[in-house]
Amino acid sequence: MFPRAFASRRARILPASVFFLSAISGCAQVLGLGDYQEGSGSGGSGGVASTGSTSSSKSTGTGSGGSGGGPTMCVPAMVETCYDGPTLTQHVGNCADGMHKCLPDGMSYGPCVGEVKPAPGDDCAKAGDENCDGFACGDTTWAFGAGDSAFSSGYAVARDPAGNSYFVGDFPSSLVFGGTTLDSAGQYDIFVTKVDPSGTVLWAKRFGSAGVDAVLDVAATATHVYVLTANAVNFGTGLGTGMTLAKLDAADGAPAWSRSCNQTVGAYVGDDIRQGGLVVEPGGNAYFTVQTSGAALTCTSSIGQQTFAAGNAMLIKYTSAGDTSWGRPLNGSTFFVPWDLAADPTGGLYLAGGGKGTINLGCGTSSTAVEKAVLAKFDASGNCVRVAQWGDGAQVAESVAVDATGNVAVGGYNDGGSINFGGQTLSGTGALVAHFDPAGVHQWSKQFPSGHYSTVYSVGVDPSGDIFAGGLAGPGLDLGLGPAPSGTLGYLIKLSKADGSPLWSRNYPGRLIDLAMGSHVSVIGDFQGTIQLGSHTLMGSATGNDIYFMSVDP
Repeated sequence: MFPRAFASRRARILPASVFFLSAISGCAQVLGLGDYQEGSGSGGSGGVASTGSTSSSKSTGTGSGGSGGGPTMCVPAMVETCYDGPTLTQHVGNCADGMHKCLPDGMSYGPCVGEVKPAPGDDCAKAGDENCDGFACGDTTWAFGAGDSAFSSGYAVARDPAGNSYFVGDFPSSLVFGGTTLDSAGQYDIFVTKVDPSGTVLWAKRFGSAGVDAVLDVAATATHVYVLTANAVNFGTGLGTGMTLAKLDAADGAPAWSRSCNQTVGAYVGDDIRQGGLVVEPGGNAYFTVQTSGAALTCTSSIGQQTFAAGNAMLIKYTSAGDTSWGRPLNGSTFFVPWDLAADPTGGLYLAGGGKGTINLGCGTSSTAVEKAVLAKFDASGNCVRVAQWGDGAQVAESVAVDATGNVAVGGYNDGGSINFGGQTLSGTGALVAHFDPAGVHQWSKQFPSGHYSTVYSVGVDPSGDIFAGGLAGPGLDLGLGPAPSGTLGYLIKLSKADGSPLWSRNYPGRLIDLAMGSHVSVIGDFQGTIQLGSHTLMGSATGNDIYFMSVDP
């Protein structure tokens, strides 16, 4: 759809020039436009023809003349094409002209009949482009790549309310974003880039030092972008002691502040995805979760350091000003890994992860001898509300998203075991998606089978509540519309909120690492060689690992 309404366009027939004839002594005088003045008075005396003569001459008479007036807009009763929709949608997609008729006064038209104007969105159950933006459901609207012969990785994407996308990752050599070249200062630096809704790079920034720097996640508000790293990274406000949360100005990427905690999160070059999640409220309060060493965690703020109790993982809140509000330890006697974090409409939080042993996230303890998929809910103060665990040792919940009414979507994988989220038992190998209502009651769950490991790296929900899932595709992954073709490494699927039935799916020759929802779906992933994303050809390195950035019509 387009950001503003345009005046309606209606076809008009206007004569190239206007002429008037006046009978003067039997001679015709032509008056051009420069001789004509519009008036509303009565016309001059008219001539009356002689009645007994075959001569072509006319005698002048004294009959009354017609009333004077201005030009007409159209020829009465003439039918012409018309279109009252936004100008840029005319003849695009399903939008089509109608017909209207010139009214008897010649000054206006009747209604435009039969025209097809843009719908609010595309109906993905039908083929076509109902919102007339030039793209059908699942089409790639723009795409570009970045990388060289080295191993670069993209890890996360966020969108702001204006539809801009913020992408983050890390790289060892050089990346080019639009007219900006970023050169790594060490083994690996991180990048942050802002891209507008049309795919134009607005700015790109590099942060890092001589060692290996690794990014975990990104989140955005209308005015700022927040970046979470696995280690101490200097964002221009000083180097901390470990994992770092930075707040940047969305307009130009300038650092506002950064805060660090005294532990480093395990993150390795070439990771499929990295554990840890970050969400930010519209007002700027930030929440993040990371795996820790099990020792007490000390974090900096504008009002001094604060130490939090030991845990295998932590859930921490920072205010918009960069002050610590609280920290909650998350424990598993063998391990607990927090993979993703999402906010609900009430200000609460959902955490997706995996754990083994005696697990205590603040709602009491539970024991499991095998690793299970975990979904936990916390209130706005970080207090545990409820925890659910599923599986028999071969499953993990890697992603979570919440819609505007509080329904929850969870994505992950089943690596050959059996899992039951509250409905049917899902067995074998494949990517998992489960849907729950705000009270945590199971609505439906799906497994998309494959011949080898497949997973949902990222889930999202659109304003209507439909679910989007993307990730790594193993051989023969079947998204409900037939096995993926050979060479497929990534996928994106849209599922009905009602029952999880697939509305559309796309397969990609590169892994899909993360997605962010808005009027379109922003996607980041990686690839090698030359790949095709819709109508866009990306030429990458045959030996290195490059990054693709993409927007998809939902």
